[in-house]
Amino acid sequence: MQPPPRAIHYTVVVVDVEGFGDGARTTPDQLKVRKGLYRALHRAFDRARLPWAECRREDRGDGVLILAPASIPKALFVDSLPGALAAAVREHNRDHRAGERVRLRMAVHAGEVAHDDQGVTGDAVNLTFRLVDSEPARVALARSSGVLSVIVSDWFHQNVVRHTAGIDETTYQQVPVVAKKTETVGWVSSPDGGHPPGTGYLPPRRATRHPVLVGALFIVLALVTAGLPSSGALPEKAGAALPVVGDPRTADPCALIEPALPALRRFGTTSIERHYGNFDRCDVRIEPPKAGELLVTATLLNPGPLPDASTGRTEELGAVTVVFSTAPDGFCDHLMVLPDRSRVVVGASPTHRSDTGRQDLCDVADVAARQAAGALNRGALQNRRTPSEDTLVNVDACRLLGTPDFAALGGVDAQHREAGFGNWECEWEATNGDTWVRLRFDQHPPLDPAEDRPQQIGRHTVFVTPDEQGEVTCLARVAYRTFDDNGTPKSEMLHLEVGGPLLLDQLCTQATTLAAVAADKLPPVD
Repeated sequence: MQPPPRAIHYTVVVVDVEGFGDGARTTPDQLKVRKGLYRALHRAFDRARLPWAECRREDRGDGVLILAPASIPKALFVDSLPGALAAAVREHNRDHRAGERVRLRMAVHAGEVAHDDQGVTGDAVNLTFRLVDSEPARVALARSSGVLSVIVSDWFHQNVVRHTAGIDETTYQQVPVVAKKTETVGWVSSPDGGHPPGTGYLPPRRATRHPVLVGALFIVLALVTAGLPSSGALPEKAGAALPVVGDPRTADPCALIEPALPALRRFGTTSIERHYGNFDRCDVRIEPPKAGELLVTATLLNPGPLPDASTGRTEELGAVTVVFSTAPDGFCDHLMVLPDRSRVVVGASPTHRSDTGRQDLCDVADVAARQAAGALNRGALQNRRTPSEDTLVNVDACRLLGTPDFAALGGVDAQHREAGFGNWECEWEATNGDTWVRLRFDQHPPLDPAEDRPQQIGRHTVFVTPDEQGEVTCLARVAYRTFDDNGTPKSEMLHLEVGGPLLLDQLCTQATTLAAVAADKLPPVD
């Protein structure tokens, strides 16, 4: 008889979506929530420098069980991951209506976990699930205006949290945990809370064993939210002369941020970057007196749902509503909403490791956002400076691929797509799985054939970059035209990325093929 497999030590993480099965959510809502959850986890692990591909994952419908091998430092799960995850969830919520938004409980423990053919088991796994489902974890999220509550086991708190530099131990509160046959203590934190609770997320509907406590909490919430709009959304605007972005194809995002240059010089030497990334953005580089470099970015977004007023400090600047971020996580983004629901994000972030603190980032973003609001209140944005007609600015990314082109990716078709601002980005997803294709335009220094793995596909040179660090994807790039940017050569490029439950080589084959197909449909350069 073969002996059972030995247990292995893991960091055990469980994330669970608040109110996933709420009756107000439709099946399409739940699919959007699940997609948003996984996309947020992939982004957060990548930003926290946690190797997603090295972790074992099990889907639990309304959540995910993640087992990280002992070789990964445990401190990252309480130091870097919570902030990165909260930021990624807020990014998802910014572009989705209430039924599709996400709030999470996350539990962290560590211990021995055994495997068999059906999955994993062990006391460490059981305890982590009881922590994430505990009343204190639920109440902490219900009382917070943030999108994440974290509960760690007593062992994890004593052995990791207390000994991790940079963590304020006072942000964790000891709580009793009673579930099934488990009686223990946990430590709860709300990493992005601190504002009056809003009502823009679907709350869980479930019975409680503590009616007196819930009744008291309801009274407190009623007092706190008195006078707020019942939907939790920002109020509509009314008036004659209202600011607008203008034609997406011609509106110049640099007109938002260029007026901020004089005010931003108090933070360091400034220079404007007109040709960086996609055409929906403009950037200002700041070199502070201290080491490091900052990037201030203005990005145009499609009209979308009004944000929840509780997601940040809200201020009316003329006819523009600005939601100032109050929970920066390595960057600070402020959302600006126009009366027609057009949106702009103005933010600041370090370009690489520097000694610029989080508060400094929001100071910089505040200055830029106020200048951008002033530009919007003065009328439609001026037209962008387009060097020639041979530019991807004039191309609709969504028209470059059709359903027959996705034949090798079962379930992906041209009808299930989301277009970015100006149609300079388009994403297609499978209706029967997790496969997705994203096509976008970019402005970048010319690629180096010695470093970027070029392949010749027909008349196109395709540069292929596999990525196994975060979400397993493959990126294929094709240069469209090269131009001079104030003495620096730049290329307009087509980026085609594929992700999903395929082997990496298969993803790269599909990305390369689709990039060449899309490039064939671009107008010729004279």
